[in-house]
Amino acid sequence: MTALTRRHETADADTTEALRRLTTGILRQFHTGTFDPVMNALQGLLAFDEKDQFAQRVVDWFLVGRRDSPPFPHRPVMRALLRQSLAEMLGRDATSTELDVLVSALAGAERDLVMAPSPGKRFLIAVKLAEAFTEGA
Repeated sequence: MTALTRRHETADADTTEALRRLTTGILRQFHTGTFDPVMNALQGLLAFDEKDQFAQRVVDWFLVGRRDSPPFPHRPVMRALLRQSLAEMLGRDATSTELDVLVSALAGAERDLVMAPSPGKRFLIAVKLAEAFTEGA
Protein backbone atom coordinates (compact mmCIF):
# COMPACT_ATOMS: atom_id res chain seq x y z
CA MET A 1 0.00 0.00 0.00
CA THR A 2 1.59 3.25 -1.12
CA ALA A 3 -0.05 5.14 1.74
CA LEU A 4 2.28 3.31 4.13
CA THR A 5 5.30 4.07 1.96
CA ARG A 6 4.45 7.78 1.97
CA ARG A 7 4.79 7.71 5.75
CA HIS A 8 8.04 5.70 5.53
CA GLU A 9 6.36 2.73 7.18
CA THR A 10 5.99 -0.91 6.25
CA ALA A 11 3.60 -3.68 7.23
CA ASP A 12 3.27 -7.38 6.63
CA ALA A 13 0.90 -8.71 3.98
CA ASP A 14 -1.91 -9.46 6.44
CA THR A 15 -1.82 -5.93 7.88
CA THR A 16 -1.74 -4.41 4.41
CA GLU A 17 -4.72 -6.53 3.36
CA ALA A 18 -6.69 -5.52 6.47
CA LEU A 19 -5.95 -1.84 5.76
CA ARG A 20 -7.00 -2.28 2.12
CA ARG A 21 -10.22 -3.97 3.16
CA LEU A 22 -11.02 -1.27 5.73
CA THR A 23 -10.33 1.51 3.22
CA THR A 24 -12.49 -0.14 0.56
CA GLY A 25 -15.34 -0.53 3.03
CA ILE A 26 -15.12 3.09 4.18
CA LEU A 27 -15.18 4.26 0.56
CA ARG A 28 -18.27 2.13 -0.09
CA GLN A 29 -19.97 3.47 3.03
CA PHE A 30 -19.03 7.02 2.12
CA HIS A 31 -20.55 6.75 -1.33
CA THR A 32 -23.74 5.22 0.05
CA GLY A 33 -23.92 7.74 2.91
CA THR A 34 -23.75 5.17 5.70
CA PHE A 35 -20.48 6.16 7.45
CA ASP A 36 -22.17 8.88 9.52
CA PRO A 37 -19.55 9.67 12.20
CA VAL A 38 -16.94 10.83 9.74
CA MET A 39 -18.99 12.02 6.78
CA ASN A 40 -18.20 15.71 7.24
CA ALA A 41 -14.54 15.10 8.04
CA LEU A 42 -14.07 13.01 4.89
CA GLN A 43 -16.15 15.21 2.60
CA GLY A 44 -13.07 17.20 1.59
CA LEU A 45 -11.36 14.05 0.32
CA LEU A 46 -13.68 13.73 -2.65
CA ALA A 47 -11.52 14.61 -5.58
CA PHE A 48 -9.72 13.11 -8.54
CA ASP A 49 -7.60 10.86 -6.31
CA GLU A 50 -10.17 10.08 -3.62
CA LYS A 51 -9.03 6.44 -3.31
CA ASP A 52 -5.52 7.58 -2.48
CA GLN A 53 -6.80 10.22 -0.08
CA PHE A 54 -9.04 7.77 1.78
CA ALA A 55 -6.26 5.18 1.91
CA GLN A 56 -3.89 7.77 3.35
CA ARG A 57 -6.40 8.82 5.99
CA VAL A 58 -7.03 5.21 7.08
CA VAL A 59 -3.29 4.48 7.17
CA ASP A 60 -2.73 7.64 9.21
CA TRP A 61 -5.41 6.53 11.68
CA PHE A 62 -3.75 3.13 11.92
CA LEU A 63 -0.27 4.59 12.42
CA VAL A 64 -1.44 7.03 15.11
CA GLY A 65 -3.21 4.21 16.91
CA ARG A 66 -0.26 1.86 16.54
CA ARG A 67 2.08 4.43 18.11
CA ASP A 68 -0.37 4.64 21.02
CA SER A 69 0.97 8.04 22.06
CA PRO A 70 -0.84 9.35 24.00
CA PRO A 71 -2.06 5.96 25.21
CA PHE A 72 -5.47 4.69 24.16
CA PRO A 73 -6.53 3.07 27.47
CA HIS A 74 -9.75 1.66 26.01
CA ARG A 75 -7.84 -0.71 23.71
CA PRO A 76 -8.76 -3.96 25.59
CA VAL A 77 -12.45 -3.06 25.85
CA MET A 78 -12.66 -1.99 22.21
CA ARG A 79 -10.76 -5.08 21.07
CA ALA A 80 -13.35 -7.28 22.81
CA LEU A 81 -16.22 -5.26 21.33
CA LEU A 82 -14.73 -5.42 17.84
CA ARG A 83 -14.03 -9.15 18.18
CA GLN A 84 -17.69 -9.77 19.00
CA SER A 85 -19.03 -7.41 16.31
CA LEU A 86 -16.78 -8.85 13.62
CA ALA A 87 -17.67 -12.42 14.55
CA GLU A 88 -21.35 -11.58 14.06
CA MET A 89 -20.79 -9.62 10.84
CA LEU A 90 -18.20 -11.87 9.20
CA GLY A 91 -19.58 -15.18 10.41
CA ARG A 92 -16.10 -16.10 11.64
CA ASP A 93 -13.59 -14.99 14.25
CA ALA A 94 -11.43 -12.07 13.18
CA THR A 95 -7.71 -12.71 13.10
CA SER A 96 -5.41 -11.06 15.60
CA THR A 97 -4.00 -8.88 12.82
CA GLU A 98 -7.46 -7.76 11.71
CA LEU A 99 -8.34 -6.82 15.28
CA ASP A 100 -5.02 -4.99 15.75
CA VAL A 101 -5.63 -2.95 12.60
CA LEU A 102 -9.20 -2.04 13.56
CA VAL A 103 -8.35 -1.11 17.15
CA SER A 104 -5.42 1.03 16.01
CA ALA A 105 -7.56 2.65 13.31
CA LEU A 106 -10.23 3.33 15.93
CA ALA A 107 -7.72 5.05 18.21
CA GLY A 108 -6.45 7.20 15.35
CA ALA A 109 -9.92 7.97 14.02
CA GLU A 110 -11.13 9.04 17.43
CA ARG A 111 -8.18 11.40 17.84
CA ASP A 112 -8.76 12.78 14.34
CA LEU A 113 -12.53 13.12 14.32
CA VAL A 114 -13.80 13.65 17.85
CA MET A 115 -13.24 16.85 19.78
CA ALA A 116 -14.41 15.43 23.11
CA PRO A 117 -14.01 11.62 23.26
CA SER A 118 -16.81 9.72 24.92
CA PRO A 119 -17.80 6.07 25.18
CA GLY A 120 -20.82 6.65 22.95
CA LYS A 121 -18.84 8.24 20.12
CA ARG A 122 -16.10 5.61 20.44
CA PHE A 123 -18.67 2.83 20.24
CA LEU A 124 -20.32 4.38 17.18
CA ILE A 125 -17.01 4.73 15.34
CA ALA A 126 -16.01 1.17 16.33
CA VAL A 127 -19.23 -0.27 14.92
CA LYS A 128 -18.88 1.75 11.71
CA LEU A 129 -15.28 0.55 11.29
CA ALA A 130 -16.41 -3.05 11.80
CA GLU A 131 -19.19 -2.58 9.24
CA ALA A 132 -16.73 -1.00 6.81
CA PHE A 133 -14.29 -3.86 7.25
CA THR A 134 -17.09 -6.34 6.56
CA GLU A 135 -18.20 -4.45 3.42
CA GLY A 136 -14.65 -4.06 2.15
CA ALA A 137 -14.19 -7.69 1.11
